[in-house]
Amino acid sequence: GNIITGNQGSGVHVEFSSSAFNSILCNSISGNQGLGIDLRLYSNLDGVTANDDQDPDSGPNNFQNFPELRWADSGSSSIGGSLNSTPSTTFLVQLFANAGCDASGYGEGETWLGSTEVTTGPDGNVDFAVITDVAFADGDYLTATATADDGSTSEFSECLQVSPATAVEGDGTPVARAALHAAVPNPFNPSTVIRYDVPSPGAHVRIVVYD
Repeated sequence: GNIITGNQGSGVHVEFSSSAFNSILCNSISGNQGLGIDLRLYSNLDGVTANDDQDPDSGPNNFQNFPELRWADSGSSSIGGSLNSTPSTTFLVQLFANAGCDASGYGEGETWLGSTEVTTGPDGNVDFAVITDVAFADGDYLTATATADDGSTSEFSECLQVSPATAVEGDGTPVARAALHAAVPNPFNPSTVIRYDVPSPGAHVRIVVYD
């Protein structure tokens, strides 16, 4: 990938309404004054382009929705999140680590960690869990992009700062009850992530896996 850094504006911008199918993959994008990737119409500096349900809009890179990162565990180099976009479509999700986060709260992509393919359901939603190719550390800021099967890459997601393992809800509040989440991926080869929540540290947990 390319090293894209030190720009007074965005790292990469796609700005024409007919400019779709532009893949922005495996780069090191950091230290730019604007967004790492900015999908915008002409010179309209409107900041982060918000996601929309099932992603029906058109414009630069079809204003592709970005993923939402929900949890990360540096010990197992695993990251979980979700994507809402075009129903029944395959996307390439790329994950990145950063030493800091853009002032907007949405990231750049300093260090590529890995990629995974996901396919949305009929409602446009898909959850994912990835064991990354490259390790990351507590304190890092993680981000992600989604690239549609037509090649259009999204802006970077909101930053998720990695912290020592704690169980939290999607809004960041501590969990109030124990819960077991679906193994992702399943079926799998060679590995999967089985994520669970406990309401307090030090709980005794036994997981039984049936094949």
